[in-house]
Order: sequence, then C-alpha cells, then structure tokens
Amino acid sequence: MNILKGQELILKEGKPSDLYKKHLEDNMKKLTAMCCLICVIFLSCNTINSTQSNNRSNTAILGELYTERNAGFSMRIPSGWRIRNLGQMYPSVESFSGGDRIGVILFVDTLYYGSASECLDETISTFPQLYTDYEIIERGDFETIYGIKGVYITIIATMYGQQTRIRSYFFKNEENGNVLGISCNTRAYYSARYDAIFDECVKTFMWLPVRLGELYVERDAGFSMYIPKNWSIRDLGQKYSSAVGFIEGEPSMIDFAYQYYSGQISDYINEYQIMYPESTIIKGDTFETINGLRGEYITVHWSGNDFNFKQNIYIFLNENNNYIMAIFCTTSATLGTRYDAMFDKCVKTFSWLQ
Repeated sequence: MNILKGQELILKEGKPSDLYKKHLEDNMKKLTAMCCLICVIFLSCNTINSTQSNNRSNTAILGELYTERNAGFSMRIPSGWRIRNLGQMYPSVESFSGGDRIGVILFVDTLYYGSASECLDETISTFPQLYTDYEIIERGDFETIYGIKGVYITIIATMYGQQTRIRSYFFKNEENGNVLGISCNTRAYYSARYDAIFDECVKTFMWLPVRLGELYVERDAGFSMYIPKNWSIRDLGQKYSSAVGFIEGEPSMIDFAYQYYSGQISDYINEYQIMYPESTIIKGDTFETINGLRGEYITVHWSGNDFNFKQNIYIFLNENNNYIMAIFCTTSATLGTRYDAMFDKCVKTFSWLQ
C-alpha cells in the first residue's frame, strides 16, 4: 500500500493557499467596492419620493425562492422584489415598486477561507480605503432557521456623494471552505425599516445538499464512485488514477488501493498500524454505502517535520471476500473534520461494477 506516493506528488506542486492569501486583500476590496458601487449607481437611477416611501408597509413578507445551483444555496427574497442579472458573479435581487427603486441584494463569493467572523473583520479593514465616510451601526452573530450560523454587520457609508445603508451577512460554506457574502442595500434615509425584511429573508438561507462531481469508473478494478464537485481525475503514477482537488486552498486527494487479501477488514487495519507506526488512528467505525455495501473506516493522522495531514480510509471487501478495496481521502490536518461529510457523501456512492 504505497499511500504516501500520491500525497508527496500533490504536496510538491505547492499550496495555492499562498496565492489566496496574497490576493486576499484585493478580493475583499473588490467585494465591498463592487457592492457599494452597484448600489450607488443603482439607487441613483431614479429619484425616490421619500414622502411616498415613508408611508409604505414594512411587513416582512417572503417572496419567491431564489436558487443558485452553481454556488449551492437558496433563499427566499422579499415579496415583490425581482431577480435581475446585473452582470455580476450571481444574479442580484432588486426592488422596483410604484416607479421607485428601493434597494438591491447582492450575493458574492469572497474567496476567503477563514471563518465568517474573520471574513467580516477583513471586510471592515478595507472600509477606510473605500468610503469617504462610514459608520458601523451594529454587528453580531446570525443564525438561519436551518441552524446555519454566520455573522452580520450594518453600516451607513458615503461613496460618490451617496449615503447607503448596507446590511451584510456572511456564511461559511463547509463544503468548499469559501465564505459567501450577502449584501442588502437601501438608501440611508430609510433607516432600519428594511432590516427586519432582510433578516426574515436571510433566515431562510440554506446550503444545498453536498454536490457531487463526475462519476469515476475504474473498469480494471471493477468499481465506480462519484468524486467531489470541481475535482478532476489524474494519473499520479499509481496503479489507479486519483481524484485531486483543493479544499480551502489546500491540495487534497482521493486514492484507491485494490489488492488481493484473504483476511478480514479488522486484520487489514491491524496490519496497517504495524506497517505505519508513525500514523495515529483517531477513530474508526462501520460504514455502509447507499447500495448496502458494508465496510469500515478509520481516521488517521500523519505528522512530521514537513507534513501534517489527515486521512479518512474506507475499506471494503469484494463479493468473493478475496480482494480488499481501500479508499484514502487525504486533506491537511488543519482542516479538522469539516470535510468528512463531503468524503462520506462521495464514498457512499462507491459500487462494484456488475
């Protein structure tokens, strides 16, 4: 079981996380500047009758369901608001009622791979360069009705002579590690009257189920399995190809080892420990695929002078109980258990070919 060969190859290619860190400040400035610039241009397109607007109802009525499958989320938008493509990463949501434009909601991938709170801190650090004047009204924790936890901030900012009230929410996508920003913007003189509406809508925010990528079919070994979304199949010089991708900027991979073995899975695990005494088994349990194939898994931690990674290893016997399949899902140990659900989802689709 040459499980380290592929890991060495992928780690030698370098860590794109350095690239993300290098461009982090630019990304955050682009995020904030884009939201504010669009709002200034958008909100200044029409003269708003403040007297008429002040008489509008502030009832937080939910409208249609906005689903963004590429980013993997959905959220109810305010009643009467419409989805519009403003040429950004994802379609935006705007209000247009009685000839008056009220506000706009933007959805932006921040390309930030820390926590939602850290992302908010990075965003705040860019404010002095973006605004001629700004005031932080409030910030705090936020939780959706589905138990998704994030953070929010409300500011009043002046840009290009326009005052805009911006209520932004940040949620970390545990599947890919990226933080999504939701920026809800109105004219400043509306004060807090739309905050309740935005809160009601964002409370319906949810991540769509873990998305699977392409189906990997290995006919020589006789198995198939879906790999994570946006990962690719690559030949790393091993007997079988590997699935390779990046998680929070860290190179990650899935390897397959299929070999003759006449013992039980428990024997295989014991031999693994003897063969690799430098590894530490953190936990283990039984595992079952959606097709009812039963096996076991162990979580292993490897650490040394120049490496520190974690492997989820899923082990199955073939139908004749004379060959064993071990699937090694490898990530940086610094990511903890945050992506175990993604690996579980993929390995649950493992199936022997008929």
